[in-house]
Amino acid sequence: MKSLLLLVSLCLFSVNLFAGESQFGLVNQSMGNLVVPYSASGKGRSFEIAHMDSLHLNLRNFATMTNISQTTFSFNLGYNAIWAENRVEKTFFDFANFQGVSLAIPLQQKIFALGFGIHPYTSIEQRVQSTSTIDGDAISQNVFVRGGLGKANFNLAYKFSDNLSVGLGYEYTFGKISEQVVIDVEDNISSEIEFKYDNKLYGNGLVLSLIGSPLENVNIGVMTRTPVFGKITQTGETLADALNSDKEFDVELPSEYNIGIEYLLSPTYIVGLDFIYQDWEKGYLVDDKKIAQHNSYYHIGAGVEKKGSERRFVKYSEQIDYRLGVFYSELAHLNNNEKVNEYGISAGLSLPIQKFQSKIDLAGFIAKRGNLSKNILEEIIFGFGISINANELWFVNIED
Repeated sequence: MKSLLLLVSLCLFSVNLFAGESQFGLVNQSMGNLVVPYSASGKGRSFEIAHMDSLHLNLRNFATMTNISQTTFSFNLGYNAIWAENRVEKTFFDFANFQGVSLAIPLQQKIFALGFGIHPYTSIEQRVQSTSTIDGDAISQNVFVRGGLGKANFNLAYKFSDNLSVGLGYEYTFGKISEQVVIDVEDNISSEIEFKYDNKLYGNGLVLSLIGSPLENVNIGVMTRTPVFGKITQTGETLADALNSDKEFDVELPSEYNIGIEYLLSPTYIVGLDFIYQDWEKGYLVDDKKIAQHNSYYHIGAGVEKKGSERRFVKYSEQIDYRLGVFYSELAHLNNNEKVNEYGISAGLSLPIQKFQSKIDLAGFIAKRGNLSKNILEEIIFGFGISINANELWFVNIED
C-alpha cells in the first residue's frame, strides 16, 4: 500500500487512527485481520476440530459431516464491541458481521456426505488521519482502508470405518481491499488530492480433513489447507491516467494446519483442545517476495461442555448444552515491530428449538489484545456469536 509508506514518510505533528474493526493489522499490503471461523458452539467451548455432532456443522473439520443423518443447514452471525487505547486517546467502536453459512447433504446416510459453505477469511476497516506543516502550509491526510477476503468451499467426506472419516475439498478464496487517500493542502487555493486503489484477489486451494477415534472415548481431528495460489489485480482511480492502469501480481497465501483432541469424560461431560497454525511471516508472498511486518499466526483453545439430556421427555432446562473455554492467540501482524498476543475466556449454550432437529447456539467471549507498552495499542474485546442449525425435518413432527 503505497499511501501507507507516504504516510510514514511525512513529518507528522499528530496521528489519529479510527476503526470500524480492530485497530491491529494496518501494515503494508495487509490482507486484513484473520477471521478464524468457528460455529457458535465451537466459540463457546473454544474447541471444535475433533468434535462430532449429529446436528451442528463443524467449520474447523469437514470430515465430521459423515455424522450428519439429514440435510443440515447452519447460519452464523457475530458482534464485537472493542474498547481500544493507544498513547493518545481511548476509543470505542462496535460492529456486527456475517460469520458464514454451511450446508451438508448426506449422499449415503452416516457414510458419504457432500458439503458447501462460504465464510469470511480476513477483514479490515480503518482510517488513519494525520496532519503536518510544509513550507507554512497545513497538510492533512486521511487514509481509508476497508475490505477483506472470503472463502467458498466444496467438500466430500467419506466414513471408512466407525473410527475413521476422511474429507477432501476445494476452496476458492476471493475478496477486495480498497484504499482511499485524501490529502488536503491549506494553501491559497485549498488544494485537494485524492487517490483510490482497489486490490482484488482470487485464488485456489485444497482442504484435507480427518477425524478418528484411536482410543475409546477419544476423538482426534485434523484439517489442513494447502497454500492458496492466485492473483491480485490492482486498479487505480486517480487524476493521472498513468497510475490508473491495471497491474497484476502473483500471490501466495500460507498453508493452514488444524489439529484437535476431544475426550469424553462421561456421557454428559466432554473436554477438548484445538491448535491452529499459519506462517504468514514466510508463507505470504507477492511476486515471490515476502511481505514485511507479518508474523506466524497460531491459536490455542481448550474447554469443557456439559451436554443436555438426550431423553425425549425431560424439562427444557435439562435439554440445554452448556460450554466454557479459554484461548490464546498470536496475531498474523506485528505492531510497533512487536508480536501481538491475544487471550480470553468464552462461554456458551445450545437452546433446542425442536428436539434432535434444530438448535440455536449462543456464545460470548471477553479478550485482551495487544499491550500498551509493547505494541503502543491494546484492546479489550467483548464478542457475541449466534448459530442457527436445522435439518430438513424442521417442519416435521418427530412423532410422525
